[in-house]
Amino acid sequence: MQAVLDVVKESAISFDAVCMATAVHKMASFRKPVAYYKRISQYAPFQELQKLIGDNLATTTARNLANVIWAFAKMEYDPGETLLQAIADELAKKAMDCNPQNVANSIWALGVLGFHPGDADLEKLAEAAKAKLEGFVPQNISNTLLGFAKLGWAEQSLMQALVEISIKKLSDFTPQALSNTAWSCSKLQVYCKELIKAIAQEAAKKLSEFNAQNIANLIWAFANLAQSEDRSMLLPLLDGAARAAEKEMNSFSPQNAANTIWAFAKLEHPVPSLMQGIAAHAERCINDYQPQSVANLVWALATLQNEPSPSFLEAVAGHFESNLKDYSPQNLANTIWALATIKHANKGLLDVVAHEVAHRLKLTQGRPLPTDNSSSSMFTRQHLANMLWAYATLETHPGLSMLSLATSDLAKMAPTCNPQELSNTVWALAKLGHYDAEFLEIVAGEAERRITEFSQQNLANTAWAFSKLSHFKVSLLDSIAKQAITVIEDLSLQHITNIMWTLASFHHIPPSVSEVFVPELIRRTGQEQFNAQQLCNLLWSQAIMQVCTQESWDKLMAKFAELPPELPEEALTQIFQAYLLVKLDSVQADAALSPGLLELAHTTWKSSATHVRISFLHRDVSRVLTMLGYEHFIEQMTEDELFSMDISLAGEKICIEADGPHHFSANTLQASGENLARQRLLHARGWAVVSVPFFKWTNQDDANHCELLQQEITTARAELARRAGWDAAGADLLRVVNESNQAASPEPLLPHGPYPGPQISSCAAPPHPPQPSQTYDQVHGQYRYNALPRLG
Repeated sequence: MQAVLDVVKESAISFDAVCMATAVHKMASFRKPVAYYKRISQYAPFQELQKLIGDNLATTTARNLANVIWAFAKMEYDPGETLLQAIADELAKKAMDCNPQNVANSIWALGVLGFHPGDADLEKLAEAAKAKLEGFVPQNISNTLLGFAKLGWAEQSLMQALVEISIKKLSDFTPQALSNTAWSCSKLQVYCKELIKAIAQEAAKKLSEFNAQNIANLIWAFANLAQSEDRSMLLPLLDGAARAAEKEMNSFSPQNAANTIWAFAKLEHPVPSLMQGIAAHAERCINDYQPQSVANLVWALATLQNEPSPSFLEAVAGHFESNLKDYSPQNLANTIWALATIKHANKGLLDVVAHEVAHRLKLTQGRPLPTDNSSSSMFTRQHLANMLWAYATLETHPGLSMLSLATSDLAKMAPTCNPQELSNTVWALAKLGHYDAEFLEIVAGEAERRITEFSQQNLANTAWAFSKLSHFKVSLLDSIAKQAITVIEDLSLQHITNIMWTLASFHHIPPSVSEVFVPELIRRTGQEQFNAQQLCNLLWSQAIMQVCTQESWDKLMAKFAELPPELPEEALTQIFQAYLLVKLDSVQADAALSPGLLELAHTTWKSSATHVRISFLHRDVSRVLTMLGYEHFIEQMTEDELFSMDISLAGEKICIEADGPHHFSANTLQASGENLARQRLLHARGWAVVSVPFFKWTNQDDANHCELLQQEITTARAELARRAGWDAAGADLLRVVNESNQAASPEPLLPHGPYPGPQISSCAAPPHPPQPSQTYDQVHGQYRYNALPRLG
């Protein structure tokens, strides 16, 4: 090489264009390492040669122009935009003078150098390629495709012609030509089923000759290009490629390994031995992996439902945490999603990632949000939705900062979110217990607008999430119920269960529940297997909504007989509550339980609420009642010992329930279905129920507290009076008398007893006066009364 340069230095002035082109071409043909060429290119003679080439382009032939630009590409040497543009312009003028190899080499070189000379020049080179296509050998075909693919430029008629000639000459393609052709078609999205099949068949014959790069590029290309119906014809190639990859694994670069396993995942073709081999390869040389390769690798393993070894996951977590700032938003989101899918919960890592995400989201506040999922520098809607889903799946809270920032951005991007992103996000917020009323309203509006686009899973998950977050939106529930009817036969049993459970939780009962859902459940009892949770939730939901028919009850109870006899406590209490409610509504169904199940459910119901928590609201209502002079009992049992009431007035069948936030929807403050059901059951036992909602009590002074309780107790007494046969006039008279007595007395009057009955002037004990042992629950900030059971 030095000798060549010395000649150039001594004779440069007398060189003609042919000699200069030949010199550069010879240099490139030495096949030295890239570093060698980089060193040579710094020598003054080489720089002078480059200048002479630029000065003599007009007299340089098409062949020599092609040789020069090929040489620069081969040496991976960039001579600068000015010279490259000049060479490309001159080549375009003389393109028809090129032979087939010159044309292919020129296009290949521009692609390798990553230099786009403009559409006009490429169009002329494409015309020349079409004119000389019959003379193309396989390498010319693959090089032409590769060059255009690297430039991202395609002329459709030329692409079609290249595909057709490839099919004819495919048997002569080398492994690299096969691989490059498939890769190029994939990058240019040139789809031809016949070509895919032909390449797959030809490659399968020559797999023993493929190197690691050829294998990786070929399978990656098919994963991007092939359609779902093409996968069956790729199976022989995939199995052979997997075996070849396992043999060549030591030669695989990190990118080759990651791309290969990613492709197998995209093609939905798991090969356990290959997955294990690539995971072991990554574990050995994880420090050589780029963030994108790590992200693709774990995404693929998760997609293929592979369970990597703990040591592999530890290596990935170490790379992830050490290089976190180098992970793009997509790589970061994909890695977190994959770890969640694998169920690998590394809390320390998750906390670090959440902090990094929050930091990046803060930095992008105020910037225009990405309108699609192609942004590489900002978190898109898909990234955010997937990360929230991942944290929820791993049951790890990412912190209020990340949640707030993520939902803020997602709220702005909601109109462009797809249904799965919307449903996954609200599902995640529900699992994480993060309530954001404004965001939920936005999601509800988008869901209603595009409800017909929601899959069955989207419908059920969205309904479930709104119920768990206790956000009551009538129009959304009606939309979900209406859409569910249209796809009722495609809904899974779990989907129907979740939707009915949601409607029952809010006590929202559209006609479709009794007209469509209940008959559909009855139909499925003869066709599908029900698990215990589904049976219990369905019984409970129908009982809460008062839509349980005799047939529905009988068929669901028959399904219980198919289950193992051991049922969890929660299931037994649900069964018993449904039993009590349906017995109460026996107009629709006459509930019957087998003797053994009835006894077990009854015993579990009574014993499951042994630990009673007394809230601050509960204690405060008791305090004000004492101040007013009302004798009362805390957590008194009903006569049948099935219900423990928050507060009962001594000598009267008036129950006062201190109802905290969980008894109401978060946004509308309407009583929940379970709260209303409890009141129904207490009413059925002869009690007048006074509800003291937290939102009418909190932040009020004692004067307002007293007024609220007096009004509610008076109303309850009037209700009891009506039940005892008093007419409305008698109830009004009672109210007037009470008001007069209170006005005349400086001290609060003691409460009245059952009507008609005498005034009670002493503190009497209830018939069964168990005295609770009081302990302080530090976790919940409440007093726990251990001896008095209470459900509901």
